[in-house]
Amino acid sequence: LSIFDEIAQIMGKDTPQQAIEMLEDIIAQFDLEKPKAKKEWMDTFVSKVNVPRLGNNPTTLTAEDVKNIYLATFDFE
Repeated sequence: LSIFDEIAQIMGKDTPQQAIEMLEDIIAQFDLEKPKAKKEWMDTFVSKVNVPRLGNNPTTLTAEDVKNIYLATFDFE
């Protein structure tokens, strides 16, 4: 089993996609707005992430991936 399959099983789901959908549903129930951040902070956010230290993540992340995660997470003004 992959780590994502194991996580899905722990969450009581059969597939990683089902686990993702469950988390999305939970988040939607809270109806939270994205936190706001200034566009000029983006470079600082990305530069503070030590990408090599993310090596224990089951998915390889690049600096561009980290930037995209921030773009999806924050509402940049």
